[in-house]
Amino acid sequence: MGGDRPGLRPRPRLLATTLDDTPLDRTGAQLVLPQDRCGARYISGIEAIRIDGGYGAWG
Repeated sequence: MGGDRPGLRPRPRLLATTLDDTPLDRTGAQLVLPQDRCGARYISGIEAIRIDGGYGAWG
């Protein structure tokens, strides 16, 4: 998720599992980028996440 457009630069991501303390059971988890001004990047109905370990240590 990214791109060279100024409003779509890489930013931290959040995986939302609740909305106002209510689980998102019916729609599933949502990946959101809260800093996006245009709200163009989000994914709904996430069922699984795979982390491949191909990244270096954080910090």
